Amino acid sequence: GAFWVAAACAYVAYFHHRSLDWRYLKDRSALLLVCVFLVINGLLTVYYLNSLLAGGGASRIASTTWASVLFAAYELLGLSGVGPSRLELRESGLAALSSYWVGLIPLAALILATLTIGLYQAKQLLGVKSLALVCALAALPVAIVVLSGFVMHWRVLGRHLMAALPLFNLLIALGLARLCAGKWGRVWTWRSTMVAGLLLTFAYSSLSLRVADRHKKDDYRSAATLAKQELAAGKRVWWAADALGARYYGLPGEFDYMGELTNVHKPYACIDQVGVQPVSDASGTCLARLGAPDVVILSKPETFDRQGLIVAYLKNANYAVAQALPAFTVWRPAVPR
Repeated sequence: GAFWVAAACAYVAYFHHRSLDWRYLKDRSALLLVCVFLVINGLLTVYYLNSLLAGGGASRIASTTWASVLFAAYELLGLSGVGPSRLELRESGLAALSSYWVGLIPLAALILATLTIGLYQAKQLLGVKSLALVCALAALPVAIVVLSGFVMHWRVLGRHLMAALPLFNLLIALGLARLCAGKWGRVWTWRSTMVAGLLLTFAYSSLSLRVADRHKKDDYRSAATLAKQELAAGKRVWWAADALGARYYGLPGEFDYMGELTNVHKPYACIDQVGVQPVSDASGTCLARLGAPDVVILSKPETFDRQGLIVAYLKNANYAVAQALPAFTVWRPAVPR
């Protein structure tokens, strides 16, 4: 958020200089407000930098790739509910889009066309110079966030670029206003079709994200509840999922949740632990040394089993998927013990 605030401050300063030539600073009350604003933002900037230096930041369980950047743009365009779920895209990549291309291509073209019309309207209202400045100030924080994702090894998603959404919405609104301007004549024209199509697209995408089964979020609550039940029944439980999720839902065990926040992980102790056993960081040799589990709860292998060691161990030891939850698979011995 600090980058977005800095960009907004730069534009406000430019706007005041262009419109008022700093004359408003002669008013003591205005000068006092500016000073209060600068002090508060200065303190917040110091706090932000101190947090970064102390290791704070986004979770580092996954890194930014160009695929995740494209997915962030896909989310900001409002197409998430129209296409495949996030889990499908992570598991299958671009192949997950194959059954959705027929709808995604024309709808994406419709959104981009409306954005182009909105951009033309913005140029008419602001002029080329002011519009270029606004675009540059909007693009700068986006570039910084994406670059930091690559450099600091955390995954950039659409929510990290959410501050760009007001500008996106403004361009959409300008495009719709232009399409609705003037007399339409007939009830259905190409302009009315574009307006109706765009609004229906956003409505369908929003409802789909809310109610469609394929868009259900990672079900950490059910996975943690299952782990507690199995542990209470005297079973040995392995956990190959987010340590923060395990901590949030109160799973007993030693979880390196600070390592996910700071990217400074504790050396993995290859011993059978009391409570739920985290195994995401265990080596293949270590997995073989640990006591055989009765239940293994595995989430998103591309993140929590990147080398495929856990799945390889389970298959070699004759385990099978006994249950599936959103973003989770539950493995048990194929032959009950």
